[in-house]
Amino acid sequence: MAFIFFNRYIDLWDAIVDPEANMISENTDFEGTDIPIPYEIPLPEKNMLSEAERDQIRDWVLEINMDGAVGNSLPTRTCEFCNYDQCYEAALCCPQCKNGWEPCIISGYPLIRSQAVSCNSCNMGANRDMWNDYISVTQHCPWC
Repeated sequence: MAFIFFNRYIDLWDAIVDPEANMISENTDFEGTDIPIPYEIPLPEKNMLSEAERDQIRDWVLEINMDGAVGNSLPTRTCEFCNYDQCYEAALCCPQCKNGWEPCIISGYPLIRSQAVSCNSCNMGANRDMWNDYISVTQHCPWC
């Protein structure tokens, strides 16, 4: 996922620097996800990272790309409503049946029924494994 997201970040960085150049040529890595197409959202007026930091990211992306050991697709899961098996694992809405999930208050990932727990005080939901990890460190609900 880091390879795909950093690769998109480099495209976005370039688009912010030169909005007229139309640097983002494709969206295939993100098709079927609920991640917005860059042309559907306003881009910031300036980058938050320096050119040197961008160059570090670009070098890493190029190195990984040349290595060829990393796939070019985001991880998927099966939709619990329609059994569509190509649903992006962090999607809050299934691209096939359009059913949606509430986000986990810790990760933002969808609350899958079989993995969901809720806080006894605020009733906000989290994915069980993430909840247990968070609570074991902090000893309190992140929402409360």
